[in-house]
Parts: sequence; C-alpha cells; structure tokens
Amino acid sequence: MIKAVVFDLDNTLYNFDKHHQMVLRPLAQMAHSKYGVNPEEFTKAYYDSMDEMAKNSPFLYSGLHSRAVRFTDICSRMGIPVIPNAADLAKMYWDILLMGLVPEPHVIELMHSLRDQQIKIGLGTNMTAYIQYRKLERIGIRDEIEFFITSEESAYEKPQDGFFQYVIKKLGVDANEILFIGDDMVNDILPALKNGMQAMWYTRCLSPEKIEAAKKLAAENKYQILEYASKLPNVGDYEKSSILHINDYWTIL
Repeated sequence: MIKAVVFDLDNTLYNFDKHHQMVLRPLAQMAHSKYGVNPEEFTKAYYDSMDEMAKNSPFLYSGLHSRAVRFTDICSRMGIPVIPNAADLAKMYWDILLMGLVPEPHVIELMHSLRDQQIKIGLGTNMTAYIQYRKLERIGIRDEIEFFITSEESAYEKPQDGFFQYVIKKLGVDANEILFIGDDMVNDILPALKNGMQAMWYTRCLSPEKIEAAKKLAAENKYQILEYASKLPNVGDYEKSSILHINDYWTIL
C-alpha cells in the first residue's frame, strides 16, 4: 500500500523543456542586440557550459544548476563583462521562465485525490531551494506539498543514493510504501527503484528521442515498462522488475 507519493518537479509537474526553449531564444536575441554576439553561438555556449560544468565538477552539487554561475561562465567565454551582465542574464532567464509556467494537466486533481486518501505528498528535486519554491508558487501547487526536499537541503544530488535515503527518512515511512513519480530514467526512476521505492515514469513532457533513449536504458537494466491505469495504492501489486508508465495524470485519478 502506498503511503506517500514524491514528485519530481521539472518535466513532471510542469513542462520545463518547452519553457526553457521559449526563454533561451529571446535571451540569445537580447545578447545579440546588447553585446553583439551571434545568437547561435550564445545558445551553443549555454549548452557547452552546462555540459562542461557537469563533466569537470569533482562531485555533484546543487550549484551546477545555478543560472548565475552558468551565465558567469558564458560571459567569460564570449567576452561579455561578467559584472553586472551575468546576474542580469540569470534574473532575466528566471523572470521569463516563471512568467509562463502552468501545471501539467490533472496534477492538481491528482494531489487532491491523494489528500483525500490520506497519502502524503512530497517533492524531491535537484536544484537550489529558492527557485524551486518560486516554481511551485507560479504553477499553483505550493500548498499541496507537505514535504519539500531539494538537493541543496539533502547535500546529495539525484541520482545519488543519499538523496533517496534522505527522502525516506524525512517522510518517515518504509521505502516500499513510497511512490516516486518522475520523468528522468537516470535521476528519478532507476535510483528510486534501487533504493526500494516504487517508481512511475511520467513522459508527457518528453520528446520521442528522450523516451526511446530511456526505454533502452530501462531494458539494459532488466526492467520492463508497463502501461498503468489504476488508483495509486494498487501499484504494489506489480513486480519489482516493472517500471510503471503514464503519459497523463488523469489515467491514475
């Protein structure tokens, strides 16, 4: 029987990928107008910076997600004065992204249903706490969350075991009584299963390419993907070798 449901945030409670693309385009155009840099080169620098910061870091930590840190690196790469431009770009990034956020369809109804069933509701997310709080406010579900757990608080990043053990301890229930819902096979689903939780893979926000890559990874780890359409407390009836898949929250209401 499920006693707690823990949601990832980005691409699980709202569509991060879509909104990120909507932000990066105007930022690149603004950088062209203000600093004279090529928009395509600016966009490339963004992703290069993100990849190289993760690759070169000696360990995982929440600062890897900081847009202030990322834009500091981008400014340095492109010959843009770091002060005050890195902070200005980071503020602009978040202001634009937060402005357009909306919750995923039916997720608020699902949370109300979970509350009616006296199932605890938690959030388990990488990233710094402040910006994740702001996202929850913008999508209108801040008051639905009982347990808010970030990598900044736990001192561990998903997919590290320490993050999931911290979640289990904070919720105060057995691992097999927790359902972790997320979009990321590497950071959410596989480590949740490894740490004894149930796991549900939510894919509405993902591109076909991301879905196929995740399915391949699941198969390599000896898991089968099962389409799921039932109320959440029934998930314990499935084999531990199964990853439950949904594309819309209405299927589990």
